[in-house]
Amino acid sequence: LFRAISRGLVADQDMPSFKFLPERDRWAVVAHLKTLSTRWKEEKDFQEKPIAVGEPPLPDEALLAGGKQVYARMQCAKCHGPRGKGDGPSAPELKDDSGLSIKPRDFSDAAQFLASSEPRGIYQTFVTGLDGTPMPSFADFLPEEQRWQLVWYVMSLRSDFDLAKARAQMTAKAQAHGNK
Repeated sequence: LFRAISRGLVADQDMPSFKFLPERDRWAVVAHLKTLSTRWKEEKDFQEKPIAVGEPPLPDEALLAGGKQVYARMQCAKCHGPRGKGDGPSAPELKDDSGLSIKPRDFSDAAQFLASSEPRGIYQTFVTGLDGTPMPSFADFLPEEQRWQLVWYVMSLRSDFDLAKARAQMTAKAQAHGNK
């Protein structure tokens, strides 16, 4: 909830970002939202532990090639299309849990992601799936190595993806965390 409030949903189309609010106010919004449904109290004992997401591996050609194979094996193109544009053959038939039409994410546009469009956010989506949508969890189907392959392959479908730049950014982040 905090990330959704802070980031907004689908590039401000569904809900705008509230990152301009101080962090403490965004947490207050989360607390208030939880009072609007009994689900938070009723299900608190059944909540799963948060997903631990490790550091992403450095992307390389082999990782992308492995991810392309995982994309094919998991039949991601049925919904997301061969180039990840959200235009697969099943896309027009997809419905959410309420029976409303739903469009698969266009991987070529990072702004279209509901969760974080960074590697760790995409990994988390692959592990949890998206409740209420046809997007399944891959937690029981893919080992961690293949999830990371799929993450980087999906990221490579972005129109502005550059492997050398992605490697440099990941290296810089790792060095920054190592210096703290």
